[in-house]
Amino acid sequence: TFDGVASEAAALGALVQGRTPVVAVIDISTRVEIVSGHPGTESKSILVLAFQDVLARTATLVDAALNGVAARQVAELSCDATISTQAVTHFALRSLARALAGCLYRLCYNAPHWRVGWRFVDGPDVIDLRSHPIGGWHELPDDRRRFYADPFPIVANGRTYLFVEDFEHRLRRGVISAVEFDGAGPVGTPYPVLETSFHLSYPFVFEHRGEMWMVPESCAAATIDLYRGAPFPNRWIKEATLVSGLVASDATLLEHAGRWWMFATVRDDGGAHSDALYIWSARDLLGPWQPHRQNPLVVDIATARPAGHIVRRDGKLIRPFQDCGEGYGAALGLAEITQLDDEGFAQRVETVLRPGPLWPGRRLHTLNRSGRLECIDGSGSSRRF
Repeated sequence: TFDGVASEAAALGALVQGRTPVVAVIDISTRVEIVSGHPGTESKSILVLAFQDVLARTATLVDAALNGVAARQVAELSCDATISTQAVTHFALRSLARALAGCLYRLCYNAPHWRVGWRFVDGPDVIDLRSHPIGGWHELPDDRRRFYADPFPIVANGRTYLFVEDFEHRLRRGVISAVEFDGAGPVGTPYPVLETSFHLSYPFVFEHRGEMWMVPESCAAATIDLYRGAPFPNRWIKEATLVSGLVASDATLLEHAGRWWMFATVRDDGGAHSDALYIWSARDLLGPWQPHRQNPLVVDIATARPAGHIVRRDGKLIRPFQDCGEGYGAALGLAEITQLDDEGFAQRVETVLRPGPLWPGRRLHTLNRSGRLECIDGSGSSRRF
């Protein structure tokens, strides 16, 4: 069913309203829901492609139902929408207007353009506050020819470093850069520390057994790769490919209950990049990594995609996630992980943060802290001239 209606027309009706439907697989003999999800789309303004994305995730849910996963409801049903010539016409006009506005914007501005916010924390952080800090954020400056995104701070040997995606607009490709912080802020500008022939982002950095490690996003290579700082922070050596043969975004690792767990959203055989959460586990960091038998554990455009380190706080595991319901990186959420084992995964959403007076812009994307340095990122603007 699509928004509770057993008809593909209901899916099309939702899409022409500018949203995706909740998809459920139901046992027709008992009327019991087996599994459900809220898919996303990479092509909101192109009806046929958006419909294909929804059908791809529908196939994912049917497969999950056949494999006997536990039922999970991820979103409230919207009122069923009807498809009509008038509705499609309005959709086409809105899509055309958005396309023209986008073309005009890109003529004058670099798009997308992200920016990093930072602050020193001596009291409650964002996870404690469940809101933006009253003092707001300092902005990591860029030269408008590039943007910085996906901030990951880390303290090593008493010194604080910030790793970021460094994306040059002219090349349309990202590298991983780093900058040291002292008691006043960044010391200089970020400089490249890891570059490959493909795009890199989301530099997930962490310490393990006295060494520094990084798992950057490398979905263009269809791998999840592990690098070791040798020496940290300026040089990184690839140690292993943890998972291969899939397009995975924002791999996030957690050592918990004697095992390693890895979270990422996966785009497999169509669908969106941000709506299907997969989990792997391993006894050792170098693997072998085994996929969870119930993958994907979550199909939900609003809560699936990781958004930074999972944090232990007051006996809870708090997981930052990206709420992409209104577009990629539109908001930042915090959820408590209530189950993480071989039998399944569950989380309870506690907070959703959006841009506002204390962080102007249209998007909010990533949250991380190490030592006193806390960082977020979100959208910005960069004029071409």
